[in-house]
Amino acid sequence: MSITLLKQFLQDNADLFKHSKKNSNYKYKSFYELVLKLGQEMKPAIRSEEFTGQPKNCYGNCQTLAFLEPELTYCEGFALSNGIDFPVSHAWLLDQSGTVIEVTWQEPGSAYIGIAFSNTFIQSVLKEREERQRSNYLSLIESNYLENYSFLKEGIPESAYSKILK
Repeated sequence: MSITLLKQFLQDNADLFKHSKKNSNYKYKSFYELVLKLGQEMKPAIRSEEFTGQPKNCYGNCQTLAFLEPELTYCEGFALSNGIDFPVSHAWLLDQSGTVIEVTWQEPGSAYIGIAFSNTFIQSVLKEREERQRSNYLSLIESNYLENYSFLKEGIPESAYSKILK
């Protein structure tokens, strides 16, 4: 039931932007549509006992751990937390079997839809942002306005994807 709710949330929000004249030449009208079309449903989460991050710092937690532990894969998208009544934008990790590892929330979420990014791509985006003194913007998707909405205009480059779910 949770994944159905998450998909419906993404679809309902994508529909709100569907007829926007502002983004009429964009491939995707919103980040909801982008994640709905390009993201994947991820295996149920486990709470990591080994890796624990700071509350409300999912992007930083997951990027740091993905860089320290190359067998983990960084993901961004939307998730449904057991402690929140609506889906939220979120970051998490995948282990080598493709199972979500939750390092930020106290309890694993009940549903996850997102995009698995390669560490090389994440590092290149963050490096470019740092060069422009924008290094405190860690979310790849939500902060994509820093790249002039390139994900919405063109989609996500093939080189950005992690191979773990392909």
